[in-house]
Amino acid sequence: MTGVVFGTSLRQLNGVNFNGIIKMQVLAVRADDKSELRNAILQAAQDLFLEEGFEQFSMRRLARKVGYSPTTLYNYFKDKQDLVYSLCEDLFASYLEALQQLADSESNPLERLKGFFLLSIRFGCSHRDHYRVAFFSPEAVYGPPEEFMSRDSLARRSYLFIRQVVADCIKAGKFRQLDPEVVTQTFLVASHGVIAAHIFWTDFPLAAPEVLGKSLLDGLLKSMLA
Repeated sequence: MTGVVFGTSLRQLNGVNFNGIIKMQVLAVRADDKSELRNAILQAAQDLFLEEGFEQFSMRRLARKVGYSPTTLYNYFKDKQDLVYSLCEDLFASYLEALQQLADSESNPLERLKGFFLLSIRFGCSHRDHYRVAFFSPEAVYGPPEEFMSRDSLARRSYLFIRQVVADCIKAGKFRQLDPEVVTQTFLVASHGVIAAHIFWTDFPLAAPEVLGKSLLDGLLKSMLA
């Protein structure tokens, strides 16, 4: 019996990942505060979303994966929508921090915006799994468009941060008198396209993300510069 308990048979029993469960339980014991366990649950949730898809995901499945009761998970997240929202906000927290660091090192608004564009592509391509959950889940994570702009979130702050730099470019005479909303969204959609292509076009010999980004950036600026 002991050989079965500690052997491969048990680790594979009923498809349960006992190694993962043990790892999660050890992590919980070592956690100094709730944030460490919360982050571990989010990581497991991200993995499960990617493995099984949003529709198949359930809190019960997640509880089984991490080795805790669903009740424990509900102490941290009220449902799977809340989990996806938290994953998105974690991603945007890191993204906004990166934008702020770049802005602190560059005072010229046009150079800031160029840097933001290329940074966005690098950031998305280096956080592929997180990016897939945040941008390719079937649910409207932040609600309808009007709610996105009226409700404070790190996603909204990131958008407004970039929009302000676009407005600065227009005010400084770098750009023609364009709609800052449209310009901001144009840059975001363009960067998103590069990231999505590198995530999903796995059988096509795409140029490097930075190369595509610089080519797109040149084209966009030609149509906007004063």
